[in-house]
Amino acid sequence: MSKSLEPQKTLMDLLMELRSEVDPALQQKVENRQRIEAWVEKNRSGLVSAMIKATRMRKMNHALYFAAILLLGGQSTWYVGRRVSIMACEDGIDDVVMDYVSRVHTNKNKTVKDVMKAVVATNLRPNWWEVDYGRNLMFGCFREKKVELSPDHDEDSLEQQMYKCLFEEKTLDSWVASSVIYAKLADDYGWTLSKLHAWLIKNAKKHATEDWELALIDTFKRMTPDVTKFGDGNWHYNFRYMFCMGRNPHVTSYEQLENEIEEHNGLIDKIMAIAKEKLERDEVVIPPWAYDGMHASNKAKYGFADKRFPGTYQGFYNCIKMFDTYGRVDPRDQAVLNGCEVPPEGLVLMNEFLEDIAL
Repeated sequence: MSKSLEPQKTLMDLLMELRSEVDPALQQKVENRQRIEAWVEKNRSGLVSAMIKATRMRKMNHALYFAAILLLGGQSTWYVGRRVSIMACEDGIDDVVMDYVSRVHTNKNKTVKDVMKAVVATNLRPNWWEVDYGRNLMFGCFREKKVELSPDHDEDSLEQQMYKCLFEEKTLDSWVASSVIYAKLADDYGWTLSKLHAWLIKNAKKHATEDWELALIDTFKRMTPDVTKFGDGNWHYNFRYMFCMGRNPHVTSYEQLENEIEEHNGLIDKIMAIAKEKLERDEVVIPPWAYDGMHASNKAKYGFADKRFPGTYQGFYNCIKMFDTYGRVDPRDQAVLNGCEVPPEGLVLMNEFLEDIAL
């Protein structure tokens, strides 16, 4: 066959030839990277749950470790940043932290280090189970939600009633009632999260007089497109609660928060280096408390679902009861609420080496 009649090489042929000529060390590096990213993708739900549960227990080093595993394992800064944004509201009761995290998440040029700093921010301030302001928020969720509605109610009357609850009565009971009214508006009149958020922003602006309230509106508006798109309800829970009950007395200035976050730069670097090493050595261990059977499951490995810490009313209430009983929320302590208990093999922390890493 003449040279001119030789079949043309396909792109795959060329890639295979190129691969055969690549330095073996480089090829091994690529294969290791692919292995790591495949493992993280396969175990993503457990890793995310571990990051969230560590934050719920206020174990910053563990939360940073699992965030680093996700980010170094190929998960995008947008994805991990959104999960951290949810944590800022589900496990946070601080409007300054919410502001900081929202700015990180909505920054299109955010880096891995920026997201790690957002994890620090969510873990720096008290969780809801530690202070009365947050405990009242959660106990409000547990209340029996009875709201008197007229038999001939319509959309306008429900809207007026919710307005009265949030911006006139401004009590814990009225905040609870606003949740019931919104559910009725959603079921009967098709109110979406987007419509609720737009309604909240519009009406909150009429009543905002303090700088923190105006900043909270800006923060909420900044996050609205993302959280409504994915049905994340934590932000409007906090927004409604803060406008009803006033500001968390434990907040500090934005500048102080930023300074404290910067003080953790060294800690972030240390934990990321450890996470990188653990990934490369295939030594990452996801603890049983990450698997609650709802957000993540791994019965093949642990054989039980840990119901002590999930984002459910039962899990939240158990965290409060554990704090009251033990003075901490820690996986080495047994559940206090019936139905949340784990077998003895579940009373472990794991990754104890993280406990000794300091600033």
